[in-house]
Amino acid sequence: MKKSFFVSFKAFTFIELVISITIVAILSVLWFVSYSKNLEDSRDSQRRSELSWVASWLKVHKTKRWDYPTPWANFNILNSWSIVATQWKLDENIIISTVDKIPLDPYINIPYTYSVSKNKREFHISATLENNWMNKAFLIWDYKTVSKNVLPTISIAISSSTWVEINSWSVVWAVNRTKFILNNSAHNIPYTFVYPFAPYSDNPTYTSLLSDINVIWQNSDYRSCFEIIDDGKFIGTWEYQINSWWVMVNSWCIN
Repeated sequence: MKKSFFVSFKAFTFIELVISITIVAILSVLWFVSYSKNLEDSRDSQRRSELSWVASWLKVHKTKRWDYPTPWANFNILNSWSIVATQWKLDENIIISTVDKIPLDPYINIPYTYSVSKNKREFHISATLENNWMNKAFLIWDYKTVSKNVLPTISIAISSSTWVEINSWSVVWAVNRTKFILNNSAHNIPYTFVYPFAPYSDNPTYTSLLSDINVIWQNSDYRSCFEIIDDGKFIGTWEYQINSWWVMVNSWCIN
């Protein structure tokens, strides 16, 4: 009598199938998170590199033309009604003699932010870093603050069609001192990654902004109020930081 040999196939149970699908789903999510993070890190590196390039181009332009270019469609930043700086986008309307094409944010394809001081001798360029879903500002600058407790930077997280007052004793609602953009800070950023990609501020206290003053270069060039006024850095009657024998001292300067 011949024996019959039968091959037995054991099918997946419902529970085993669910477990398998769950494992695949988890691995897919982990891969997607890792992939997204790599993309964000790559774009953040690109933003840093591009701002470094632009800063180099601007400095060469200043060497050739004696000052930095003015933003095209701009608004003025005022301190007690005195012009401090001009700000707008670092777009194709800005003529930089050393570059043909100005880069855009690699994710949302909008211009970076550009500010220039009243005397057009100092600048800020800024971008927003994705920073693993925790956005923060990235700045490159050659600006040096000379005022005491008034103007940490010449870039603010706000848009306007005319002017923005940052410190007015007479118009309380016009005060925008909490909106200064500081390097590596999450308080105020040049733009968001959600349409309409506008600047964002969580309105921190002014004291908390000043506590980050170490990220801004301090005055090391001006030894008197006269030098500050002559160089176009005067922003109204206030307390300024004067370099006296390599020590920063506070001094009131008047118009």
